[in-house]
Amino acid sequence: MSGMWPMVAALVAACDGASAGAGAEVKPAVAEVKPATPEPRADEPARAAKDKGDATVTMDGKAWAADRCSARIKAVDGGEKLAVACSRMVTSDGAVSGEQLTLVVDDYKGPGTYTTGDSHYATVGYDTGAAKAEDGVRGRRHVSLAGAQVVVSAVSDAAIDGSFERTPQAGTEGPVLADGKFHAVRKD
Repeated sequence: MSGMWPMVAALVAACDGASAGAGAEVKPAVAEVKPATPEPRADEPARAAKDKGDATVTMDGKAWAADRCSARIKAVDGGEKLAVACSRMVTSDGAVSGEQLTLVVDDYKGPGTYTTGDSHYATVGYDTGAAKAEDGVRGRRHVSLAGAQVVVSAVSDAAIDGSFERTPQAGTEGPVLADGKFHAVRKD
């Protein structure tokens, strides 16, 4: 074991910039702790978190809020189609639930009022505790939101903002949507 100490002393000396050899002083290494993220400078503007979009709505009398919301405009058959997709993840009692509200405007022409076509609200739950035993799916739902009224109020290169509501017609299923608002980050 005594043969290892001169090697350690030489290594420490080389790292400290001192010469190795007899009489070289061995100093314990001291780690300098630096903050993981630098403190913002006083003359630098505050950095905003990445915009993921958002949406809120009262769905069948209950508040619903999305964690993220995106919009895509696609050229189709000589026109454009707008799809706004807003989603959230909810965890409760060992289960994870994913929910998505999608509004589709088939004949999109910019800011204005539209009636949705192929739109839907979908949710699926997954029981993380039962995942190893069986499939773990704990409820799923898919309903049409056709006939919802969408008002596109602002369009920029970065996002599309608007509002929406829906009252199902007699004989159709699906939730009542009231006071819906979205800020959808563009992904097109």
